[in-house]
Amino acid sequence: MWMDELDPKVKSSLNKLLLEVSKEKKSYLTEKKSSKIQMWVALAIINSKIDELNERIPKPKETKNLKKSLKKL
Repeated sequence: MWMDELDPKVKSSLNKLLLEVSKEKKSYLTEKKSSKIQMWVALAIINSKIDELNERIPKPKETKNLKKSLKKL
């Protein structure tokens, strides 16, 4: 299977994402194009994680010492 050929870190990340997507089955399972909806759900989950990370990054105006703030992350 193609997943067996993936780098272990990538495979682990993919498995985590697939697990999260499967939690949203009720939103796509009954649809005709469920595979496309699954991809949109996965994209939304990834985007949500990016948003969470962006919220944790201090804004230049909000901090005097960016290095200290980044160490806290």
